Amino acid sequence: MKTEPSLEINIKEKISIIRDMNRHENELLNQRLTWLGVFNGLFFTSLGIIINNNAFNTIYFLICFTGLFVSISIGVGCDKANRAIDELEKEFEKINPNMDNALYVIGVAKFKHIFSFFMPGFAIPSIFILVWTILIFVKALK
Repeated sequence: MKTEPSLEINIKEKISIIRDMNRHENELLNQRLTWLGVFNGLFFTSLGIIINNNAFNTIYFLICFTGLFVSISIGVGCDKANRAIDELEKEFEKINPNMDNALYVIGVAKFKHIFSFFMPGFAIPSIFILVWTILIFVKALK
C-alpha cells in the first residue's frame, strides 16, 4: 500500500521559504522603482525640451498624462509588492510568535510608525503622481 508523502515542513524550512518569497517581492519592488525613475527621467527631460522650444500644449499634456499614468501604474505594482511583504510578515509572526530577532526576516517592517510613508515603495510613486498632477493643473489653469 502506497502512502501519501507528508506535506509538513519544519520551522527552519518555513522561514527559508518566507525569506525567499520576501526576497522575490523585494526584487520586484526594486525593479518597479527603477522603471519609475527611468520613465520619469525620460518624461521630465522631454518636458524640459518642449518647454524650451515653446512646443504645443498638446505635447505638454501628452507627456504629463503619460508620466502620471505610468507613475500610477508602477505605484499600484509597488503597493501590491508592499502588501505581499506585509502578508509574509504576518505569516512569519505565526511561525515565530515571540519574534526572535535571530530569526526575523522582514527587518524594519516590524516597527511600523508614521515615517513608514517615507519608505521608497510608497513615497516615490506618490511624489511623482503629485508632481505630474500639479504640472497638469498649473498648465490647464493658465
